[in-house]
Amino acid sequence: MRLLAALNPSTEGLLVAAMFPVGSFSFQGTFVILFQAVIIGALAGAVYGLCRPALPRSPAIAGLVFGLWVAAVFTGLLVVGEDRDFQLFGPFLVAVGLFAGIFVLFGVGVGIAAERNSSVTWQPAGTVRSWVTLVGLMGTAGAGIILLARKVTTRT
Repeated sequence: MRLLAALNPSTEGLLVAAMFPVGSFSFQGTFVILFQAVIIGALAGAVYGLCRPALPRSPAIAGLVFGLWVAAVFTGLLVVGEDRDFQLFGPFLVAVGLFAGIFVLFGVGVGIAAERNSSVTWQPAGTVRSWVTLVGLMGTAGAGIILLARKVTTRT
């Protein structure tokens, strides 16, 4: 957000959708972000745990695959759900790319943290479970990409 504010100096002080002023740091704003990160992190960890047996064995690669999935699903939802913020900051594709990149890095972090702290050894899923998991991931990612593509095409 700070980078987007630097690219758009005229937005300094305007309120984003969460009702926080652009370009400022506050205890309340930081607390809200940290609280949301804890909730989202717990949910992402649970989803990663369910998908783990179907993901590649390497923690970094598994995290990257998971991060790409998170980016595909949630970037589309975020852009559609909170379009007001994306109207404030431009260029639109730069803002979308920055948020997608954060999701990918988050997924890599979840993958590495989960594998580092796991007391359960990696076990490959059975063929049916792997395919069901992968089809579910690809379906939800596809839906997120379609949402994002529709929003991008209506903006340009």
